[in-house]
Amino acid sequence: MKFLFSILFSQCLAVPDLSNVVSLSKTFNSLVITSTSGIGVYDLNSKTVSTFFSTVNPKHGVLSPDGTRIFYFKNNKDLCYYNIPSHEEFYLTTLDFTPEKLGVGQRSLMIKGSGKQILLDYSGFPIPDSLKERYYNFASEEVKKSINLPPILNPNGNLVPFSTVLFDSLSNLIFVGTRGYGVFLYSRPRGIYIDSVILGLPKVKEIIACGFKKDTLYLLTQNSLTKLTINLKSQIYYPTNLEPAEYFLAMNAMDSTLFLISSKGRIYTLWKERILFENKLDINPSKVFEFKDDKILFQEGNSIKLMTIDGESLMALNLPSSYENLKASITKSGIPILLDGRLFLYQKDSLFALSEKPDLDERIFDFVAKDDTLWAITFDKLLKITAKETIAYPLPLQEPEQIICSMERHLYIIKRQFFATFTGEDFNLQSLPLLEGKILSILSTESQRFFITTKCVYLCY
Repeated sequence: MKFLFSILFSQCLAVPDLSNVVSLSKTFNSLVITSTSGIGVYDLNSKTVSTFFSTVNPKHGVLSPDGTRIFYFKNNKDLCYYNIPSHEEFYLTTLDFTPEKLGVGQRSLMIKGSGKQILLDYSGFPIPDSLKERYYNFASEEVKKSINLPPILNPNGNLVPFSTVLFDSLSNLIFVGTRGYGVFLYSRPRGIYIDSVILGLPKVKEIIACGFKKDTLYLLTQNSLTKLTINLKSQIYYPTNLEPAEYFLAMNAMDSTLFLISSKGRIYTLWKERILFENKLDINPSKVFEFKDDKILFQEGNSIKLMTIDGESLMALNLPSSYENLKASITKSGIPILLDGRLFLYQKDSLFALSEKPDLDERIFDFVAKDDTLWAITFDKLLKITAKETIAYPLPLQEPEQIICSMERHLYIIKRQFFATFTGEDFNLQSLPLLEGKILSILSTESQRFFITTKCVYLCY
């Protein structure tokens, strides 16, 4: 087999939480949403996100008229801009006063605050008042008094607090920014809210599982479920009937109905935009290895068990002791299990060794099941294990950390800031910026790739 190694470089952007709105501005048909953790540009015509990026404590984001830069403040006094074509953030200058307003013209910036008003060029240098332009586009300010608009209620019937309001006379719309619920569009002529925009990934403590179907990512935490479309529109669901000390462990997002399982063996489902209790299994799982095809493979005490969501027991394997890095999967031919660097197959009530007791460099670090084939990684090899044979392929990197079968069934071998894709003949080695958290899954579209980690979702180009 001929191997072709190529080095490709990727640029990754962490998806910010754009639901906690700080300020709003509008440039032509682009709505700039500045949140507590980043800035996004939403196209009001196509209803898609054209640009987004994460940054620290941004305020007053405004898009330049040519659509290439977003000017904003971070850390209160640092004037910065984001270059959209290159996906880069640039620092311009630090003010000696606290800015309250930022206006962007065709060629210059106007900044107001603390009783001062200054003009700067696009590079951040002062310019004379004689170069002042006729029109500057300003970001909205924080709401400090009541606004004469109809109240907005969240799903629990509580009032949604307004954070900022942008009045647009051209469209006769009022854009209402909120804390945690995105942006609402209010039509003045009709006197009603006509649309809402909730974008980005809401802040979560830890993502424990993910799935994908119909252009939507499903992200599970211990107490919530988030839907995130590939256009970055989001919705978060909280169960109303979790018991004390109960938390989610896994989900099955592959079938037509989405199921969740908790630490108390309770099955939940997402139905009509609500998380509902479905049934209770007589189990108390500490870890769920896999949840698919209405089957749950889990650990309970020192046992590995397989059960249907209806409570039918399919297998139970008692282990002599507990293992820290235990891994198992569901296949048609049996249950492959990784124990202390060795791979076993549980089949017909018997446990078979698929690998001999390894030397240090042949220890199996990780594996995935793809149909009836097992793919495992060692110190420097990729192993293809079938019922008939085991084939070893030299890896383009040593000491890999993970092997992942993506949502499109592609193989990825991960090592810190590098990953290799295997096409069946070639390895393509690609670099990554440092991602926060362990990679859970990967989703590729025609022009971009999503990396889902335990801490964030990254969009890579």
